[in-house]
Order: sequence, then structure tokens, then C-alpha cells
Amino acid sequence: MTTWTRARYVGVDLANRVDFTAITVLDELEPEQTPKGRIGEPRYVISFMERHRGKPYAWMVDRMAALASRDFLAGQPWIVDCTGVGASVVEDLRTRMDWVHAVVLTGGEQVVRAGPHESHVPKKDVVDALRLLFWKDLCEVDGRIPEAVTLRSEIELFRYQIGETGRLSTGASSGHDDLLLSACLAAWYATREGSNGAAAWGALMREWAAPRAARPSLVTPREDARQAAYMGGRPAGMH
Repeated sequence: MTTWTRARYVGVDLANRVDFTAITVLDELEPEQTPKGRIGEPRYVISFMERHRGKPYAWMVDRMAALASRDFLAGQPWIVDCTGVGASVVEDLRTRMDWVHAVVLTGGEQVVRAGPHESHVPKKDVVDALRLLFWKDLCEVDGRIPEAVTLRSEIELFRYQIGETGRLSTGASSGHDDLLLSACLAAWYATREGSNGAAAWGALMREWAAPRAARPSLVTPREDARQAAYMGGRPAGMH
């Protein structure tokens, strides 16, 4: 049975010129009905990723605006990291596309809304959004994406660390985490603000907090033959 996409979320991890800016498209799939007629949990597929290094911000804005103009991304939300250098880029993007939600990553404990289209979010919350989807086996990666191998490497190198002051920090133990963070931004918005809504996020968090066997810090997504069935109706790629 073909599973159709009902929404898409685009996560963007902005960086300075020496690092990578990464873009991830996360497809939210129509839930399947269970044998008893109940609707199952939404599933997600990372359907597209790209990253660019050393490009001027004006070039990146043009690239993102070009992607946003495609029919299958028209009107879909872009969730953009505006921490640090990202603020001015976000303002430029808002003049070129319909729906931009800015996210400032923090080291705090609470999500703070700074307006209808901006949130200040603990970085660990953003990472945990994708972590939970992988743990629940609700998110997969389209194996046809060339960046899938790089994403797997970033996942394996990502660490939670406790500093000398006791503050929790997150990031790659070596290398980069830009693809991973762009995917996490899309997952955070999808599970907190998207069509699945905050109720689903609360249910996931309650299940995550329940006592159970030890879990890995970040579960590597499966990449198997079933992924092809999830891509019904989606263009083969975006260039």
C-alpha cells in the first residue's frame, strides 16, 4: 500500500563560512489505519539533505528560496537556526518565502516563545525530538540520499557531555553535526508545532520517561527495503 506525504518540514542549520550550512526535508506520512480501524502514529522520512560550505549568505538565501518555490515545498514551514549569525539571514528569508520559524538554541531548560514565529529552545530538546522518533522507530532515512552516510557518521559521533559546572552540553565529539542538527530542527517542529501537535509530543515524552532497559544516546535510523514504499508521490530528488 502506498503511503502519502501529508506535510513537510524543512530544517536549516546555519553556519559561518568555515562550517557547513545544512538543509533537511522531513516528510510526515499519513498514518496507516490499524486492523481495528484506529489511526496509527504518524511516521516520518528524511527525504532530502544537502549542505554547503564557504558560500556567502546571499547565495544561501537564493538557494533556499529556490527550493521553497518548488511545488512540493510550497507553503511548507522552514525551521531555521537563528542562533548567532542566523538572525539577519532569517529576516532575508522572510522576504522570500511564506513560512519561516526561527529557533534560537539555548542551554536552558524551558522553551520560550519570542513571538508567533520564533522560539528559544534548549538544544537538548531539539536533539531529543529526533532521538525520540528514532527510538520509537517512527523515522527513517531515504537510503537514496547521498548524505545518508554522512548523517550516520554524525549520529555516531554525537555526544551528551556534562561540563565541570554540571551544565549539560551536546555536540559532535569530532567533526561536524550540521546535517544532524538540521534534521533535529525539522523533527522538533514536526512533533511540537506540526499537524501531529503537542499532544503527541507529550505522549512520547511520557513513554520515554517510563522505566525500561538502558537506551543508546542516539539511535541510528534503519535503512532497509521498506523505505521505498514510504516515498510514494515524492519527487526522486531536488536539485
